[in-house]
Amino acid sequence: MSKISKVIDSLKCSDFQESIKAITDNFDTQCYDLLMSRRGLEKLYRNDRITDTQKSSLIELIKNRIPDQAAQIKNTYAFLKCFIPIGDNILSRIAEQIRNNFPDSLAVFCHCLGLFIDENPDAIGTAKRVVMSVAQQNLKNDITSINYQLSISIENVYLKNRRVLYSIYQEAIHYGVLIEKYDAISFGSEFIEKIDIDNTPKMVMKLVSPDFEYGVQCGSRHHNYIVRKRYKEDPGVIESFYKCIICKYCNFFGVPDTEKEIAFDVLKRQFANRNQTDLFFFFTGDYQSYVLSVLAYVYTQFLLLFFCSEETMKMISKSDIQKNMLWGDTIKAHIFDDCYALITSDQEFNKYFWVVNDGIVLGRWQMDLDLSIVELAKRITLNSKKSHEAGKNSNKFGKEVYEELVRLMLGDKEWKIVPSSVRIKNEKETKTDIDLIAYKQGYVIVGQIKFANSGRTRYDIWKAKQSINKAVTQINFSLLRFSEDKNLLFSILKKNDICKHRGDIKKVIPVVITSSSYFIGEYKETNIPVVSWDMFSQIIESLNYYNTLADVESYFSNLEDLYNFDLKKEIAVSEIDCDEFNIKYEEYEDEEDWVI
Repeated sequence: MSKISKVIDSLKCSDFQESIKAITDNFDTQCYDLLMSRRGLEKLYRNDRITDTQKSSLIELIKNRIPDQAAQIKNTYAFLKCFIPIGDNILSRIAEQIRNNFPDSLAVFCHCLGLFIDENPDAIGTAKRVVMSVAQQNLKNDITSINYQLSISIENVYLKNRRVLYSIYQEAIHYGVLIEKYDAISFGSEFIEKIDIDNTPKMVMKLVSPDFEYGVQCGSRHHNYIVRKRYKEDPGVIESFYKCIICKYCNFFGVPDTEKEIAFDVLKRQFANRNQTDLFFFFTGDYQSYVLSVLAYVYTQFLLLFFCSEETMKMISKSDIQKNMLWGDTIKAHIFDDCYALITSDQEFNKYFWVVNDGIVLGRWQMDLDLSIVELAKRITLNSKKSHEAGKNSNKFGKEVYEELVRLMLGDKEWKIVPSSVRIKNEKETKTDIDLIAYKQGYVIVGQIKFANSGRTRYDIWKAKQSINKAVTQINFSLLRFSEDKNLLFSILKKNDICKHRGDIKKVIPVVITSSSYFIGEYKETNIPVVSWDMFSQIIESLNYYNTLADVESYFSNLEDLYNFDLKKEIAVSEIDCDEFNIKYEEYEDEEDWVI
């Protein structure tokens, strides 16, 4: 953890004078993004060692230290002062309804919520997780001991409280809205244009970067296009193994083919949700394949529960997973233990599944088509802070395998490639390196290759963007050095026997190649195209197939036009209006369902 991160975290427990010193000594304009992403203003708000008057003084001090963001600091703190109590009240009402209407049994409540989800399968995942979180905090955790399935009275509990569950769910939706908007503020996708806390609180929010958000939408459409194509392909080794488990189970218990085919289809969607980078990531390393296999086993057992049985919940043990997963007979015990510990300690995994003792609880309420086990497996296996094995494998893929795969693809399309990264110096000191230099018919691609994994949450996109921003900085420094030293790029190419005359270089094309399709909108701000490997490969293939190399620059500078699939560039204003608050915000509306 960086020094400034520790300073921000300290705002939750420091006294007034300590906070003044911490802010004065460490805060400046450059720390604004970190202040927001680490929820620094909330830490200050929740500090019970400081009075409200002192907190207001500290907010003024922060505004003075970060003057270009003073308005957002003021508005964000106003949002916290107003909406945190509203959120706390919503949670209190949910807790009261749960305690007053259900027995003091988490297992009974889970059974009832599972029946509710059966009747409302399109229930919002965030709201469901809010409800379950409150239930866990307010009911006796008997999840592994009660034989709830045999009690007819439990069915009566659900019938009696169906409307109560609907009321709780609606309350959780409103709380989920506050969470999502807080994330949007914290991770830089939206800002507060206006906030009015008199009477019913009202807030108007705007997109920070409409071009970037449009690029995210285009990238998402491109990703779904790839998913649709891959959905038609034959299943791979892992998918085939778990499809076979479903088939055996259904044959043994006489499950109708209709239910079996639905389970097959949902499993297929999970494995189709892999881009080109993902295919190589899981193919070129044992550790990440083991993690994906464990998650696939857990998810397959959930599908059997939801689509192929009458059960509301069940528990699978750690030993069952190791015994029955793909590669369970070959994985070494200490590697499995490492994978299992990393998975069950992951925050996102625990949002969907419960870890109890040495097992994982599965329940019908966990149905959520937004869950991607591929994204989850990448997130977990790239968590090098908690696993030496994970760190070793992710570093090897990012620094060795990924870069080499990109070079090999270009080589196959008759580009001449500098075989390794090249250090760029300034006054004899190495400042950065270039991952990719490729030459063809006078055009030179100068690229940074970043395995910047990104899921779909605002935090995931923000975190990946930090790595991409670093790559853009590296590219810009390299381009600056090439302009200062007219012989530098030519000397690199000549040294590698790629071209013989400086005049052979017609045009330099900078590009950042990454593993996600969400960042093409960065070009509007940085003038450096950011493309996923899928996009990059298709562009290179098109240039080669149609013999239109002269169009290479226009291809990379007009990525939105290539991948928008007729998405309208029109911002809509949406509104969330309830008894306790009103929020208006901007978004790009997508009328078509682009997810299979």
